[in-house]
Formats: sequence, structure tokens, C-alpha cells
Amino acid sequence: MNFRDLKEGDFDEFADFVSGIYEDVPQSMWFSGHPSDDDLRTLFEQKLAEMENNKVVDMVATDDNEIIAECEIVKTIGSMGYLGLLVRKEHRRKGIATKLLSLSQEKASGIGIRLIQAEVADDNEPSLGFMSSVGFVTKKTQKDVEFSDQKFNLVLLEKKI
Repeated sequence: MNFRDLKEGDFDEFADFVSGIYEDVPQSMWFSGHPSDDDLRTLFEQKLAEMENNKVVDMVATDDNEIIAECEIVKTIGSMGYLGLLVRKEHRRKGIATKLLSLSQEKASGIGIRLIQAEVADDNEPSLGFMSSVGFVTKKTQKDVEFSDQKFNLVLLEKKI
């Protein structure tokens, strides 16, 4: 297992990872359908450019050069950041997300982020439990969020780093 920054040359593994997550949990991504190669290429290039400009921390966990988890913290307003954390289904509950988040938080602190926010569907008990276990606290719940053909409630969580 290796933990490192997303980097140039990762596109094929990244595209496979994102497509796999979309197949497993489409509501975890803001695509309006299965992401195309162009969607994935654009997303990948944007991430690399924003990392270069210290606006994003994007780390991955790899196993045999396969991306199995990704943690992105996007600098938003002032010293705030927004968290995206995804782990392939077969690699969940093995401590990977905890380690990846910890490393990502250290890097986020280095680019001036002091508060991280995340949103989780209110019926996603495993994610809500995880977020609580790593120090996130619930701030509010937004009801009846609609995206594409989905309707759900989102819990806003925060953590000071």
C-alpha cells in the first residue's frame, strides 16, 4: 500500500477508479450520468492544475499501482476546505481512509486550510460513523436535495485542523 499525491501519468488508473466508484455509488459523484472519457480527462487535468496552484490537496492510496482510494480537499473561502473521500468497496473498513485523510489534512494545513467541511447523505450510516470517528461534527442537515433523478438529505459536517 502506498499513499501519495495524484500525479501526471495517473490518468488511466484515475479514470478506472472514478468509473468504478460511479458504478458502485453514483450518488457520491456529481456527474449527471456515467462519466465520459472527456469528463474524466477534464476532471483529472483540473485537479492537477489546482494542485499546482495550491488550491487542492489530492492524495491517493494505491495497491499494485491501482488507485483504491482518493482524498481531495479543495480550498474554498479563506481558510476553509471541502472534503471528498472515496474508497473502492472491496478496500473499505481497513484503515485506508483514516490514513489517507490524516495525510491529506497535514498537506491541507500546509496550504492554509484550517477548517474542513464535508457533506454526507443522511442515510449513509457507515460514512457518518467514520466521519464522527475522525473528529468531524454535524453542523446541519439540508433536506430534499435534488440532483438528476435523485432526492436525498445531506448532513454538513466540519472539522478544525
